[in-house]
Amino acid sequence: MASADDQIIPPHHQRELAAVIDQAEYLEVPGGHGLRFEDPVRFCPIITEYVDKRQAQGRA
Repeated sequence: MASADDQIIPPHHQRELAAVIDQAEYLEVPGGHGLRFEDPVRFCPIITEYVDKRQAQGRA
């Protein structure tokens, strides 16, 4: 998961990293580098939904 407004690790670097990791999925969301601290109400459901999806697919 990448934050669209991350000034420390720009999204283009995060996309490049995801592209070279086998089976990686890239998700970009609005926010800055510290999204989990800046907006935990938005961050936590995104992570929970992703983990739930992976578990349902048997890939957790």
